[in-house]
Amino acid sequence: MAADQVLLDAVDQDPSTAVIRTYEWSEPTLSLGYFQSYSELQSDSRWQGVHVVRRPSGGGALWHHHELTYSVVVPRSLPDAQKPANLYRLIHESLADWLRAKQFAASRRHLQHDSGQDSPSRAGDRPFLCFLDQDPEDVVIGNSKVIGSAQRRRPAAVLQHGAILRARSERTPELPGLTDLGTVAGSLESWIHDVPLTLARALGLELSEETWTDELQAAIHKAMDTQFTCKEWTQKR
Repeated sequence: MAADQVLLDAVDQDPSTAVIRTYEWSEPTLSLGYFQSYSELQSDSRWQGVHVVRRPSGGGALWHHHELTYSVVVPRSLPDAQKPANLYRLIHESLADWLRAKQFAASRRHLQHDSGQDSPSRAGDRPFLCFLDQDPEDVVIGNSKVIGSAQRRRPAAVLQHGAILRARSERTPELPGLTDLGTVAGSLESWIHDVPLTLARALGLELSEETWTDELQAAIHKAMDTQFTCKEWTQKR
């Protein structure tokens, strides 16, 4: 989360750049959306004793376990990044295409709405977990959400990061992942290679592999020490 925020700030300062990355979590972790109340997790005993962070982006809580997290930071001058819904749509449709190429019957949820199935959650009754929410731009297989995302916007840049759910976690048995839905999902190593290429192609960007500069690493450690590992940040709401 600290790295995503630092990269967002970097592109905001230099909007001639963009960043796409994927990552896993060293420990299963619950990430709260920026606006979520900490008391919500305290009311559910299954979250007692787990690692908890607060994201810089909004949306519902995510249980990061058997998944791949993606992160895209682009300048807001990019045509598809100027409106939040457009960027969600572009990224999610490209990832749905990637899943369909793997023989998953994936689509954006709005296509099911157009067919009279389901209904989006109202703002006042959204579930605690992001993957139980129903947003028109979710990527779903049947009625199971397999990709969800959130954004944070700066004056000149926007971050969109999200989770691609690979398998069910014993802590969230109500949320099946791709390997639970009846088709071989491919190796995690192939995902790490394929997802950035898929997203870059959709955004009209050319990928080049970069290493973390000393300046970026220092900024990430500072953000961790002063914000993301602090109780005041995690429990701020």
